[in-house]
Amino acid sequence: MPNFHTYATKSLPFIAFDVKWIPSSSKLTLIGQSIDGMGSIQIYDIDANGISLLEETEKHEVFKCGTFASSSLHTRHFATGDFSGKLSLWNLERLEMPVYSVQAHKEIINCIDGCGGSIAKNGPPEIATGSRDGSVKIWDTRQKATPVGIINPTKPGADVWAVAFGNSWSDQERSVGIGYDNGDIKLVDLRNMSFIWGDNVKDGICSLEFSQKTSPNCNLVATTVQSKLNVFNQQTDHVAHHEYKAHESTIWCIRHLPQNPDFFMTSGGDGCIALHKYEPNGQVKSLDTSKISAQPVCAIDWNHDKPGLCASVAFDQTVTVSLISDLE
Repeated sequence: MPNFHTYATKSLPFIAFDVKWIPSSSKLTLIGQSIDGMGSIQIYDIDANGISLLEETEKHEVFKCGTFASSSLHTRHFATGDFSGKLSLWNLERLEMPVYSVQAHKEIINCIDGCGGSIAKNGPPEIATGSRDGSVKIWDTRQKATPVGIINPTKPGADVWAVAFGNSWSDQERSVGIGYDNGDIKLVDLRNMSFIWGDNVKDGICSLEFSQKTSPNCNLVATTVQSKLNVFNQQTDHVAHHEYKAHESTIWCIRHLPQNPDFFMTSGGDGCIALHKYEPNGQVKSLDTSKISAQPVCAIDWNHDKPGLCASVAFDQTVTVSLISDLE
């Protein structure tokens, strides 16, 4: 049975909205809003002494979301979306200026995901951004200023809260899942920009993730404001939908374990992180829960090199590194 172990917790001098492990390292990148209203990028190292700050920088626009998923291990460029609607790509060793930047949207970028990098190796290095303006745009950073795809809202006033790349099992095949504030979920084939399927779960979609980016036979999981976990199974000729209650309040984030996607973690407005597992019959079993904060845990991320090593940030301005043992 898996067990939670809190390795270290550190108070932060700013509000963190997202956390990501820097690939092939023991370092974390945190982004958010500083006390004086500026955007903040901070880099922390995890070692025997706990969590220590290595570098920080402030920019004019507040950062909302980030990903390494479109970058190679050679570059390890970090893509961010900010409150002004700007998409930027950063070399974390030289944070003075982004290596790529574009005004992607007219309003805040709520969510971001990547494909074609060291995590999902198939296809071109692409980034998906979802905005309050209701659109999702697909960017290839080798092309300046122009998106390679645009998915416009199907309903007036739609607000995109979640995006996720998936079904990338070859250099040609890939799709993007989109979650909206009204509970709509849409899956779009990016090869020909065609609609695959959609649903509505009657509640705002806070987070969305495929259990595996590079498999056509996997689950697409959506978490909602009203504590529900929605699992869409793509292993049959139709999409089966199962719903579960996973926290006592909003489920802010979901992340599958890279080394074994049968396991996944959720974070909640109840200040908890919770571990779940897919059963052989396709159902979801809740395994264990750890209370790590008095405030909502807004973001979590697994380390891709060390199985069970997890980082999370909460609205009480803390970052927590946990180790989950016996993930078998």
